[in-house]
Amino acid sequence: MTKQQKTLVSSEPGMSLAEHAYQELQLRIITLQLKPGVMLSEKTLSEDLGLGRSPVREALQKLEREQLVEVHSRRGARVTELDVLTQLNLLEVRRSLDVLAAKASAVRASEDERLLMLQYAAQLRAAAGNQQNTDVMRVLMKVHALEASAAHNRVLLASLELLQPLSRRFWYSRVQSADTLLKGADLHARLLESIAHRQPDQAAANALELIDYLEHLARTSFESIAVEPGP
Repeated sequence: MTKQQKTLVSSEPGMSLAEHAYQELQLRIITLQLKPGVMLSEKTLSEDLGLGRSPVREALQKLEREQLVEVHSRRGARVTELDVLTQLNLLEVRRSLDVLAAKASAVRASEDERLLMLQYAAQLRAAAGNQQNTDVMRVLMKVHALEASAAHNRVLLASLELLQPLSRRFWYSRVQSADTLLKGADLHARLLESIAHRQPDQAAANALELIDYLEHLARTSFESIAVEPGP
């Protein structure tokens, strides 16, 4: 029997087993603990997580919709590969949606949501300052969910939920220095602060600056691949 692994995501009150399995597996995939191309089985994952196979199956189905895994009947699920062109395509769509979400959230967010944004901004900077890459990603999962939900637009929320995880994994794979981690965390924190302080125009500008940064990383990766010498 596979030894149960320590979980990365804490189970919160009211969280279903399927949601816990989903968040845990998503974080493992995004932080490359489950590497691109690896095959996953419901049985092994169930034992790792200490959960039944039904919530794990439901989690894998949700991860497939986010293009983080490909589910193959009778063979299990395969973690999808990292792909620069896919990241650029995602960012092209996110450019408009992130700006819309930032402006709407700056106007519509509740007081509790604004306070939480300021807390997350501080947590991001602290985790990045301590070079805690996994902690940064753990907070970012909450940040992206909050930014999208605070716009109070269900269609926008559903769209962003499908786009952000795959894009988040690509960024994590390119965090190769302390400066990259700090830069990304600071851009996210500034966006949160502008939303929390009811500054829709500044929030839109910060969202664009963040997308520009992510696109620069992706294009730099693409160029480095293009110039690599052959075998």
